[in-house]
Amino acid sequence: MDLVLGLSMTSNVVRWVLVDGITGEGAPVDRGALDISDVDTFDAEALLENVLGGGELHAVGLTWSTGADAVAAKVRAALDAVGGGARVVDVPEVEAAEVLAGGIAEISDYHFLVVCLVEPDAALIATVNDQRVRAERIDRIDSALVDQASSAVRNARPSPDAVFVLGSDVEAADALVTVLRDETTRPVFTAAEADLALTRGAALAAARTVNAAPAPVAKPLMSRVGVLSSVLAAAVVVFVVSLSLALGLRLTPESTELNNTGAVEQSVRPAAPPVAQPAVVHPAPPPAAPPPVHETVAAAPPPAPVQEASVPEPAYVPPAPEPEYVPPAPEPAYVPPTPPEPPVYVPPPVPVYAPPPPPPRLRDRIIEKIPLINRFH
Repeated sequence: MDLVLGLSMTSNVVRWVLVDGITGEGAPVDRGALDISDVDTFDAEALLENVLGGGELHAVGLTWSTGADAVAAKVRAALDAVGGGARVVDVPEVEAAEVLAGGIAEISDYHFLVVCLVEPDAALIATVNDQRVRAERIDRIDSALVDQASSAVRNARPSPDAVFVLGSDVEAADALVTVLRDETTRPVFTAAEADLALTRGAALAAARTVNAAPAPVAKPLMSRVGVLSSVLAAAVVVFVVSLSLALGLRLTPESTELNNTGAVEQSVRPAAPPVAQPAVVHPAPPPAAPPPVHETVAAAPPPAPVQEASVPEPAYVPPAPEPEYVPPAPEPAYVPPTPPEPPVYVPPPVPVYAPPPPPPRLRDRIIEKIPLINRFH
């Protein structure tokens, strides 16, 4: 059975959730928390062996708060020893909050919502709209964490359709619920086991990272099955945000119990005062019906056998003979075109030489110059 493990750690507490399947969205197999009094004596291998119970890990998500580096280092070393080679992903708290908020938006059908994760050292405020999911971290400063978180919710634009308050600091989360309920008319929700919300976000983020990574292949060329598997893995990542089995988020005051390794399934309850339920009046049972009267019905005679009409078999008609093969006519032989005859050369006509007229005689030129003489010539 493939499993996804999410772990969130502080300097004195380790929380875990073990989920069925490879997407991080399956039913919880085991979950819980362990207080750590001394990091040096903390046996992380024993804890993981008890949680895994021989199951095969697909991915592990680790997220930890400031000051929990030593605990995280021991858990990572234990995973190297008993994790079976599963990929371990370090998930920042902001990323875990974003993935968790996206999953809540997916199952709640709210177009715009705010998710507040109240932890011992900080608060994570994640806003979800139709375009994106964005989270910010607010470090705890004295006792002003609740005021800072409520201010961040008030400043969210546009106004959220609903607010979800989760986190392991139950006291501060309840105080934030009270403040938000007085400040907004929008529904405010919390959960019975909200302390595991960040842990589930780490498991979802780790599964998304591992499933989106290309799987190693033994051959240089990926087969078509491998390509389709990669596409399917990417499609599964898109649906990884379903958290209905993780936190049991329901937008009603109802709650359900889950017998699962001694843990109780989380249920969401609106942060509103309980309303007295009206008494249920059970109507009187109807009078008993009279006993049925059995009538004797004569059996109908069996139908006469029907004789099937004999149908003569059709006479055998031999198939028509195949037509005789006639080879196609050969293509005509290529006959090159006859070249045109060259034109007969006709020499141009020889020009006839015309001698120039003889020059006029001297006598005639003199007579032409003397008009009077020319007149009587």
